[in-house]
Amino acid sequence: MQLVELSGLETSLTYADGFTIFVPTNEAFGDLDVSRFEELSDPQNRAELQEFIKWHFIPNEVFSTQLEDNQVIEVEGDKQIQISADMGNTNVTIGGASIIRPDIKTSDGMMHVINGVIRPIDDVNRMP
Repeated sequence: MQLVELSGLETSLTYADGFTIFVPTNEAFGDLDVSRFEELSDPQNRAELQEFIKWHFIPNEVFSTQLEDNQVIEVEGDKQIQISADMGNTNVTIGGASIIRPDIKTSDGMMHVINGVIRPIDDVNRMP
Protein backbone atom coordinates (compact mmCIF):
# COMPACT_ATOMS: atom_id res chain seq x y z
CA MET A 1 0.00 0.00 0.00
CA GLN A 2 2.94 2.31 0.62
CA LEU A 3 3.77 2.38 -3.10
CA VAL A 4 0.14 3.12 -4.03
CA GLU A 5 0.16 6.06 -1.61
CA LEU A 6 3.49 7.34 -2.99
CA SER A 7 2.14 7.08 -6.54
CA GLY A 8 -0.71 9.49 -5.84
CA LEU A 9 -3.18 7.01 -7.38
CA GLU A 10 -4.88 6.05 -4.11
CA THR A 11 -7.79 8.49 -4.54
CA SER A 12 -8.37 7.46 -8.17
CA LEU A 13 -8.42 3.79 -7.24
CA THR A 14 -10.74 4.40 -4.30
CA TYR A 15 -13.39 5.85 -6.61
CA ALA A 16 -12.96 3.35 -9.44
CA ASP A 17 -15.93 1.03 -9.86
CA GLY A 18 -15.75 -2.52 -11.11
CA PHE A 19 -11.99 -3.01 -11.37
CA THR A 20 -9.67 -5.97 -10.78
CA ILE A 21 -6.55 -5.64 -8.69
CA PHE A 22 -3.69 -8.11 -8.46
CA VAL A 23 -2.17 -7.70 -4.99
CA PRO A 24 1.37 -8.98 -4.40
CA THR A 25 2.07 -10.49 -0.99
CA ASN A 26 4.52 -8.78 1.35
CA GLU A 27 6.98 -11.56 0.50
CA ALA A 28 6.63 -10.69 -3.19
CA PHE A 29 7.80 -7.16 -2.49
CA GLY A 30 10.58 -8.61 -0.36
CA ASP A 31 11.79 -10.43 -3.47
CA LEU A 32 11.92 -7.16 -5.42
CA ASP A 33 15.48 -5.95 -5.83
CA VAL A 34 16.27 -3.31 -3.18
CA SER A 35 17.60 -0.85 -5.75
CA ARG A 36 14.42 -1.27 -7.83
CA PHE A 37 12.24 -0.63 -4.77
CA GLU A 38 14.28 2.46 -3.89
CA GLU A 39 13.98 3.68 -7.48
CA LEU A 40 10.19 3.26 -7.42
CA SER A 41 9.98 4.94 -3.99
CA ASP A 42 11.92 8.03 -5.11
CA PRO A 43 9.45 10.95 -5.48
CA GLN A 44 11.30 12.01 -8.65
CA ASN A 45 10.17 8.76 -10.28
CA ARG A 46 6.44 9.18 -9.63
CA ALA A 47 5.46 8.61 -13.29
CA GLU A 48 7.41 5.34 -13.37
CA LEU A 49 5.81 4.28 -10.06
CA GLN A 50 2.33 5.08 -11.42
CA GLU A 51 3.01 2.92 -14.46
CA PHE A 52 4.24 0.08 -12.20
CA ILE A 53 1.09 0.32 -10.04
CA LYS A 54 -1.19 0.33 -13.09
CA TRP A 55 0.29 -3.00 -14.25
CA HIS A 56 -1.58 -4.52 -11.30
CA PHE A 57 -5.05 -3.21 -12.29
CA ILE A 58 -7.61 -4.10 -14.94
CA PRO A 59 -10.39 -1.52 -15.42
CA ASN A 60 -13.17 -4.12 -15.19
CA GLU A 61 -14.08 -7.01 -12.94
CA VAL A 62 -12.38 -10.26 -14.01
CA PHE A 63 -12.70 -13.66 -12.35
CA SER A 64 -9.65 -15.94 -12.55
CA THR A 65 -11.67 -18.35 -14.71
CA GLN A 66 -11.97 -15.61 -17.34
CA LEU A 67 -8.20 -15.41 -17.79
CA GLU A 68 -7.02 -17.53 -20.70
CA ASP A 69 -3.74 -19.22 -21.53
CA ASN A 70 -1.61 -17.09 -23.87
CA GLN A 71 -3.89 -14.10 -23.33
CA VAL A 72 -2.14 -10.73 -23.48
CA ILE A 73 -3.38 -7.64 -21.67
CA GLU A 74 -2.40 -4.25 -23.04
CA VAL A 75 -1.31 -1.81 -20.34
CA GLU A 76 -0.25 1.79 -20.20
CA GLY A 77 2.93 2.70 -22.03
CA ASP A 78 2.25 0.28 -24.91
CA LYS A 79 3.34 -2.66 -22.76
CA GLN A 80 1.82 -6.10 -22.57
CA ILE A 81 1.17 -8.47 -19.68
CA GLN A 82 1.22 -12.21 -20.51
CA ILE A 83 -1.32 -14.60 -18.96
CA SER A 84 -0.63 -18.32 -18.60
CA ALA A 85 -3.25 -20.78 -17.39
CA ASP A 86 -3.55 -24.52 -17.22
CA MET A 87 -6.68 -26.39 -18.19
CA GLY A 88 -9.35 -25.55 -15.63
CA ASN A 89 -7.50 -22.39 -14.54
CA THR A 90 -6.19 -23.97 -11.33
CA ASN A 91 -2.73 -22.47 -11.99
CA VAL A 92 -2.86 -18.98 -13.45
CA THR A 93 0.07 -16.60 -13.82
CA ILE A 94 -0.08 -12.98 -14.83
CA GLY A 95 3.10 -11.16 -15.76
CA GLY A 96 5.19 -13.92 -14.17
CA ALA A 97 3.31 -13.93 -10.84
CA SER A 98 1.05 -16.81 -9.81
CA ILE A 99 -2.41 -16.18 -8.45
CA ILE A 100 -2.39 -17.82 -5.02
CA ARG A 101 -5.78 -16.58 -3.74
CA PRO A 102 -8.21 -15.94 -6.60
CA ASP A 103 -11.57 -14.26 -6.86
CA ILE A 104 -11.85 -12.23 -3.66
CA LYS A 105 -14.90 -10.02 -4.10
CA THR A 106 -14.48 -6.48 -2.78
CA SER A 107 -16.97 -3.64 -2.60
CA ASP A 108 -15.39 -2.08 -5.70
CA GLY A 109 -14.50 -5.12 -7.77
CA MET A 110 -12.33 -8.22 -7.72
CA MET A 111 -9.00 -8.94 -6.03
CA HIS A 112 -6.49 -11.71 -6.69
CA VAL A 113 -3.50 -12.24 -4.38
CA ILE A 114 -0.30 -13.01 -6.30
CA ASN A 115 3.12 -14.28 -5.24
CA GLY A 116 5.18 -11.76 -7.21
CA VAL A 117 5.04 -8.37 -8.85
CA ILE A 118 3.63 -8.19 -12.34
CA ARG A 119 6.11 -7.53 -15.11
CA PRO A 120 5.29 -6.64 -18.71
CA ILE A 121 6.65 -8.93 -21.40
CA ASP A 122 9.56 -6.62 -22.24
CA ASP A 123 10.52 -6.26 -18.54
CA VAL A 124 10.50 -9.95 -17.59
CA ASN A 125 14.23 -10.40 -18.09
CA ARG A 126 15.24 -7.01 -16.67
CA MET A 127 13.37 -6.79 -13.38
CA PRO A 128 13.94 -9.36 -10.62
